[in-house]
Amino acid sequence: MAAIYESNELEPRLNLAIEEALFRGCGDGAVRPVLLFYRNRPSVIIGRNQNPWTECDLGWLAQNRVRLCRRVSGGGAVYHDPGNLNISFIGVRDLAERERYLGIVVEALRGLGIAARLCPRHAIRVGERKVAGSAFAVAGRCALVHACVLVESDLGRLVRALQPAEADIDGRLVPSVSAEVANLVEFRPGLAMDDVKAAVVAAFSKAMAADGIPCPSSPVCRPESISTTTYLKQYRDWDWTFGHTPEFTHAVDVPCEGDAFRVALAVRKARVVDVRGDACGSAAAAAGFLRETLHGLRYDGPELEAALVRAAAGSACVAHLAHLLGTRIPATDWVCAE
Repeated sequence: MAAIYESNELEPRLNLAIEEALFRGCGDGAVRPVLLFYRNRPSVIIGRNQNPWTECDLGWLAQNRVRLCRRVSGGGAVYHDPGNLNISFIGVRDLAERERYLGIVVEALRGLGIAARLCPRHAIRVGERKVAGSAFAVAGRCALVHACVLVESDLGRLVRALQPAEADIDGRLVPSVSAEVANLVEFRPGLAMDDVKAAVVAAFSKAMAADGIPCPSSPVCRPESISTTTYLKQYRDWDWTFGHTPEFTHAVDVPCEGDAFRVALAVRKARVVDVRGDACGSAAAAAGFLRETLHGLRYDGPELEAALVRAAAGSACVAHLAHLLGTRIPATDWVCAE
């Protein structure tokens, strides 16, 4: 029998932990299809292989109490708030399952009178506007397909949250693909979240019935037997949220005594591993000093600034660079706070 769950929590780290616990646990014994609904408080959820510094403005997120999380699946960054519905399907690992499960969402929306269609990049659109994105993960015999459906989300905050701060960052980036978005209520005024959930449950039950798999008639809360402890600890961990960022470099122009030079911070696992400058002159000398001072530190503005201030020894140039890094590179500790 298939299972249909709904989380009543709005904490994104907990919901991601519930989702992953169901996903990782589905291979224990027979793999049965699972449908999970959840909503989150305002948050940005980045893909497994993305760089948070190039996907969003961390300073703005902190000021506006928007949570940042890294999920287990690939794909691009998305903005969540209580106005969008997250729909997760867990089942047997099969490339065709992604299209099939997203097709269930499309069928549900069409049943609500919304002319939705599935696009080649696994987004769901109405006309040319995107109303849902999706991502995919596999583990053993199991696959996770989840979609983020815009029902009545704050699109102004969505756009602002996914607008990265200016930074000269280069590396193995996995950038999000921007698209014009729309809420479902624009196409069907008065549409309620429960209407969407009921339509998805009906379409899911129909698809399962075609395979001879019975379904419950409505969602239930997640089973108490599902333990989220390990996964919740992961989603609260700085090294998961930031340390899984692919290697990158951040170039900084440093004004000094009427001149300027450029140095580049090489960052691996969100820690400074090297500082490079020109082969000779001020940049080379500065790079050597910075390499010694910053090596191994987290790529965190206040942490880098504090280290340089301690090492400045009265140097106006170093003090200026310390202030520059402290203001240009956002703080990160707030992300993992309770």
